[in-house]
Amino acid sequence: MKLFGREMSGFAKVLVVLAAVLLVSSGLCGITVSLEGNGGWYNLPNTPWGNFLGFAGMVEMIAMVISGPGMVLVAIAWLVSAVYDSFVNTPKDAVQKLFDNEDKPKDR
Repeated sequence: MKLFGREMSGFAKVLVVLAAVLLVSSGLCGITVSLEGNGGWYNLPNTPWGNFLGFAGMVEMIAMVISGPGMVLVAIAWLVSAVYDSFVNTPKDAVQKLFDNEDKPKDR
C-alpha cells in the first residue's frame, strides 16, 4: 500500500501543503464569516464564542495571505531550479536518453 506523498519530493510537497492550507483556511474563513459577520446566520460579536470566531478569522486570513503568494513563489523557485539543473548538471557531449533502465516498458 502506497501512502500519499511518499513519491513526492521537495518543491512538490511544499506546493501540496500550501494548496491544502489555502483550501482549508478559505473554507473555514467562509464558515466564520457566515457565523459572525454582519448579515450572517448568527450575530455573536460580543460573546466569548464571537471573540473566538474573530480570532480564528484572523488566523485564517493570515494563513491565506501566506499560502497564496507562497504557492506562486514555490512554483517560480521550482521552475528556476529545474532550468538551473538542466544547464549545470548536463555535460555538453552527453547523449540524452528518453528511457532510463527502470523506465522501460515491461512486456506483459
